[in-house]
Amino acid sequence: MKLSSKNILITTGDADGIGFEVSAKALCQLPRRFFKSNRVFIFVTKTYQKKYFNLLKKHFSINSITLSSEDFALVDFITPTKKPILNFMICTDTPADWIFSLSKVCLENPLSTALVTGPLSKTLIKDSGYPFIGHTEILAHVSKTKSLFMGFVGTYFNVILLTGHIPTNRVSKELKKNDWKGIFKIVGSFQNGLPGKNKPVAMVGVNPHAGEKGIISTGEEAYLLKQIRQHGRGLNIQGPLVPDAAFLKANWGKYSVYLCPYHDQGLIPFKAIHGQDSGVHVTLGLPFVRTSVDHGTAKEIFGKNIANPNSMKEALVLAERLL
Repeated sequence: MKLSSKNILITTGDADGIGFEVSAKALCQLPRRFFKSNRVFIFVTKTYQKKYFNLLKKHFSINSITLSSEDFALVDFITPTKKPILNFMICTDTPADWIFSLSKVCLENPLSTALVTGPLSKTLIKDSGYPFIGHTEILAHVSKTKSLFMGFVGTYFNVILLTGHIPTNRVSKELKKNDWKGIFKIVGSFQNGLPGKNKPVAMVGVNPHAGEKGIISTGEEAYLLKQIRQHGRGLNIQGPLVPDAAFLKANWGKYSVYLCPYHDQGLIPFKAIHGQDSGVHVTLGLPFVRTSVDHGTAKEIFGKNIANPNSMKEALVLAERLL
């Protein structure tokens, strides 16, 4: 394998979630050319579902190895074969541990290595002994990056969340802690990689009716306008838009990306429209590429073989493109 090859590291999350199912299905649907220029490593628990391993065996030459994720290194294990090679990493530590270990690998190889994550429950992270509540917080800790933002790339529209996993009563305070100059730099970079990069950016208001000119606001919309004027030069930012109308179908094609002040404000419409048929989560502000599915562990359908792999498939394709 050439040293210039890209490395795609796939984590499958909770053992009793759909992460391994959607990963296996997605890998089998990708064209063979994907594997000619990418070394692909998939990380599973010791209790992985054998039926999806057998599915992978039909399409790939499997190199299986049992290890701790801390011992993982970017090496070639077997010589090329007629089938694409898939490196199958059976890990002795927890899926939460993988994120720490593999993020460090990506930090050391940021131009050639991407992390693609399957769904990981907050309960599993807590039970593994960590104080974090999601991938984004772990990635911020490992990379020592203060300002990370969740971006979502969809078929119909794209979203950036301006605050993370916080209660809604803290949104106003957290917005005022943001480095807006840095945010708008990230927004511009993200926008440049989108098909509709020349379209305006939509800033969504915080309050009902975007505050109704201050009548039902405590100053959030005025604060956002001030940041746009001071730090948003060079970006065509419109808004703050009335939140209950911003995501009407007629508006999807007007904007390159929606900037949403809080988590559910952006993800309720994004997931309602895209479901599991499309949509990729990308962490913005990281010094390396990380993409993810835009859905959860879906434990209620674990083992039923009905999980849709499209989000994982798109996450893999986007990771390669970003590299």
